[in-house]
Amino acid sequence: MNSSKMYIHLFDGFTIEYGGEVFNMRDYLSRQSLSLLEVLILQDQNNVSRDFLMELFWENSDNPLSSLKFNIFRLRKLLKEIHTFQDIEFIHTEKGGYRFQPEVETIDDTSLFEKEFAAIEKAASYDDNTSVHARIIIDLYDGGLYNDTEQLWFMQKVEYFRNVFLSVTDKLCAYYLRSAQYAELKSIALKAATLEPSVEENHFYYIQALISEGDYAAAYEYYQTSTRMLVSEYAISLSEKMKELYSDIIGNNEEKKNIEGITSYYKSKEISRGALYCDNTAFDYIYEISMRNAVRENLRYFLFIFEIKADGDDEKRLEKLLEKAKVSIQSSLRSGDVFTRLNRYQFLVLLPCRLEDDAYRIAQRVSSSFQGKVRNRKERLHYYIQNTNQ
Repeated sequence: MNSSKMYIHLFDGFTIEYGGEVFNMRDYLSRQSLSLLEVLILQDQNNVSRDFLMELFWENSDNPLSSLKFNIFRLRKLLKEIHTFQDIEFIHTEKGGYRFQPEVETIDDTSLFEKEFAAIEKAASYDDNTSVHARIIIDLYDGGLYNDTEQLWFMQKVEYFRNVFLSVTDKLCAYYLRSAQYAELKSIALKAATLEPSVEENHFYYIQALISEGDYAAAYEYYQTSTRMLVSEYAISLSEKMKELYSDIIGNNEEKKNIEGITSYYKSKEISRGALYCDNTAFDYIYEISMRNAVRENLRYFLFIFEIKADGDDEKRLEKLLEKAKVSIQSSLRSGDVFTRLNRYQFLVLLPCRLEDDAYRIAQRVSSSFQGKVRNRKERLHYYIQNTNQ
């Protein structure tokens, strides 16, 4: 890189490269100063109004203007204390606001990202020309913005860059697959799957690359690992095209197995304790098998819905409550029982019970376990029970 230019990296960290040195800004600035500097940089050298900054950082302050001026002063002072930056003016005071515009040529990854995306934003699919811009976007993105705050403006910025990255990745992978550029496809898909493991599409394209290279053994192994993760860790139901991919792998894999190897493989698998948590598709299959067994062996099965009830609409709190509910269900049921997540608020459970009273006792045990994990009495886990034979 040209040492006379300043390079700012905001994706997955906060570093500035200048004069042949790399500065991790978290080592030099306070949390407040970091957030303030990041906002100024993200405005792409435009004027940032005082009103915007006061509302963003000091909405509840008795004297927001005084707080803003003090923190701008403090930020400038901390930047000057970095020896390499002592002669550089980073932040300029302007009418009604401030502008981040160092007195040297500056390049930051977020501005480059947005510039490249603007060139291909309207493209429904990519070709030789648009793929060049797309590849630059993928190379620039190394994870979410440095973010040490829960302020809505920051969260929206983080989500914006993430969504652009995923959209561009999807179109670029589709282009590489169409044009048989399998090495590029493999590289991009692996990076995307590493950064965003909960997105099925990323794993799908990586497996496609392995299949296209004829590496069916690696494709099979990665398919097993990635789909198990999607289902067990993220409760994602596999798409039809992902399921069809499995048939492609099996149908072309010529590696033969022996019964000893298969037995050894399954014996080595770690079996989790408590009830089995799975995606909706797996639950449907298990339900069908259970109903067949119920007829043959005269068993009674019950379906349970456990539903979170809470005041407000705090998404993060809801996710915490859902995790507590999941733990309560998993630990309160037997290892042979099975459950899945239905939607934003509910879990569905299937288990055999000899008597209906037993079903209600089990449901109450789960509910009591949940209540022991929360302090707010208004946060409750309700349950509904239905005999599958009725």
